[in-house]
Amino acid sequence: MHANCSTKKVEIFLMGKEGKMGKMVRELAEKDPEVEVVEGGDVVIDFSSPEGTKKAIAMQKPLVCGTTGLSEEIFEQLHALSKKVPVLYSPNFSLGMALCFEMLTFLKKRLKKQAKITIEETHHTQKIDAPSGTAKRMAKILEVEEVLSHREGNVTGIHQVDFLLANEKITLSHEALSRASFAEGALMAAKFLWNQPPKYYSMRDFINPI
Repeated sequence: MHANCSTKKVEIFLMGKEGKMGKMVRELAEKDPEVEVVEGGDVVIDFSSPEGTKKAIAMQKPLVCGTTGLSEEIFEQLHALSKKVPVLYSPNFSLGMALCFEMLTFLKKRLKKQAKITIEETHHTQKIDAPSGTAKRMAKILEVEEVLSHREGNVTGIHQVDFLLANEKITLSHEALSRASFAEGALMAAKFLWNQPPKYYSMRDFINPI
């Protein structure tokens, strides 16, 4: 991880502060001596909606965005903003999932031609987008078109990828046990981002690749 050598607290503005993720980020931020949630803020953390993300972009401040279901137009706006201020977008801020993305890249290079690849994801029934943004990122990495999605109970998030070979199967699975895993990653991303130069960043930029 990249350490921030400044003793100044990173002031964070929460877009979507009344949502489940916003409340979790605030709860963890209150226990973190390196950050403070304020109006305005040095960095915007956005877990809201496409409309909320547009408002976050309009603030013209360093932006950590975890909102999924965004249109191509909004992604273009995020990229345009990154020419002026640092922007970090990820569909999943879990540190474990960031490492899973790295492992999938590794496995794809070695198994793409030999394996049949399937992706499956399960989330709680209130999750609107399907497939999840995380599953879409997996599919993009692996060049897979189809994702099997399930919506069940209060499941925070389960993603599984199977690589079926002639005589064996490799399974990579990740389960988020709490939304706190996403909130922790978002706060780490904000601390990393606030003094970075303008660029479009990802979780890979502040997690050491395996």
